[in-house]
Amino acid sequence: MKELNYRLIKEDYKNWIRWNVARHDSKKLKIASAIFFVIFAFLFLGRSFALAGNFKANIGPVLVLTMVGAAMYYTISPQNQERVIWKRSGLGRLEKAGRFPEVKLTIFEKGITIEVAAEGVRNEYSFKDILGILEIERLFLLETKDKTWQFVAKSAFESQEKMQEFYAFMEERIEDAKAHPEKYESGREETPDAGSPDGPAAE
Repeated sequence: MKELNYRLIKEDYKNWIRWNVARHDSKKLKIASAIFFVIFAFLFLGRSFALAGNFKANIGPVLVLTMVGAAMYYTISPQNQERVIWKRSGLGRLEKAGRFPEVKLTIFEKGITIEVAAEGVRNEYSFKDILGILEIERLFLLETKDKTWQFVAKSAFESQEKMQEFYAFMEERIEDAKAHPEKYESGREETPDAGSPDGPAAE
């Protein structure tokens, strides 16, 4: 058995949000927005030029079109998407209240438990309940069968070597559980809202 204790901070959640936005980046949406803008510009400016007949008289419409284009670009930009997710998730309120969770991760032979004592959260996961492990800048992300991501902060480790040992161990056990599921009993979830910003997991 091994225990890791860490506190998730603003930069950890920002890192996850940035990664999540990049993962869901929609090229189709950007292409559709660009096409819509070109059509809108053609119709808008075409009508204005037809009525006024010269460029100087159309400076106003050109400025309006520029503002519309800038607004559209900002709306679909990763920076704006990150801002919206931060606001809607309630993480800003948690930051102001100083309620980012302190997490205890316990690693057993057949699975893990993740606890946030202050929130009464305790989740158990067998290794066969964990679909995979990913590494990003500040976090290890454990993808689970209950459609959440469990966060393990790199700040919990004393060195790069310890991080690599953790990653290798988790990867080995996850793969073994896929090959021999009968060896691993499924964990049980004791808190219904473990995926909320109050806990260490996220959708």
